[in-house]
Amino acid sequence: MALEEGLTYTMPLEVYLQTAVVRGVLVTNQDRLSNYLFLREGDEVFSLKEATLEGLNRKTVTAASDEYHPGDRCSDT
Repeated sequence: MALEEGLTYTMPLEVYLQTAVVRGVLVTNQDRLSNYLFLREGDEVFSLKEATLEGLNRKTVTAASDEYHPGDRCSDT
């Protein structure tokens, strides 16, 4: 069964990090999260719409959208 062109699915997604939880909406052309992750294997970045970051104290961490740039790399130096 061929997937219709332009068909998109949205699914709520929570990513648990060591010190925070990221919640948002994943937009994809796959109807299952496992299919999406399998196709993206090896990719280290994905995008979430309407994302929030919540600390361990369950309070939302706020940051302006211009404070994070996906192309930036962290450096230990």
